[in-house]
Amino acid sequence: IENLKSEIEKLTKEAKTLEKSGEQKILLETKKNSLNEELLKLNALSQSMNNLKQKKAEYDSALKDYNKKQVAADSFDLQFKEQNRIYLEAQAGILADTLKDNIPCPVCGSPTHPQKAIKPENAPDKESLDRLASKLSTAVNAANTARETAGNPIPL
Repeated sequence: IENLKSEIEKLTKEAKTLEKSGEQKILLETKKNSLNEELLKLNALSQSMNNLKQKKAEYDSALKDYNKKQVAADSFDLQFKEQNRIYLEAQAGILADTLKDNIPCPVCGSPTHPQKAIKPENAPDKESLDRLASKLSTAVNAANTARETAGNPIPL
């Protein structure tokens, strides 16, 4: 009988321990699930941060490209304005180059041209000016496209 009593006490203690183990298991599983959810959130946050870093690098690159292209467009603009100014100031000399004796002047109608204006040596011709205008247009379009790329938000 003593053995049975001892065995019963032993089994009762073991049952209480197992009962506590079940409660602890539930608590640990709940904590594990909570930690797994936190881990998922942290991984998502880490991925978002990496995406943001990549987008910032893309933006920085687009901004650098825009600045480079805008400098080029500004340079062509200055060149074109200067060459156009010289071209316009040289119009009398350019016209004088086309005058021929005994053919009326398109401005005054005189068939003689005793004192023709002299075209400056650095005066561009119309074709050179047109080529420069085309380069300017291309550079401005490239800068505008780069500005739009740099200025538009990049989807995350």
